Amino acid sequence: MKIAFYKGTRSGVAGIYNRVVRGFDKGRYSHCELIFSDGVSASASFMDKGVRFKHIVFDDANWDIIDIPWADEKAARNWFTLKE
Repeated sequence: MKIAFYKGTRSGVAGIYNRVVRGFDKGRYSHCELIFSDGVSASASFMDKGVRFKHIVFDDANWDIIDIPWADEKAARNWFTLKE
């Protein structure tokens, strides 16, 4: 399993949201995605109106991705499914 941190800035309203979140958090990322071993990504956000699962093509220019081999993938997927 991996986690992807979004460092890009989208256009339009989504870009304003990216900047506001980074400014509020005083960080370089506006959100993150959990990437399961089957390639499905999961996140929960205001912009997506809650929890969602989807396939994403991650562009290295916009994302920092790290492996989290110690994570319990089954428990993480169950948590997202319960919140869906």
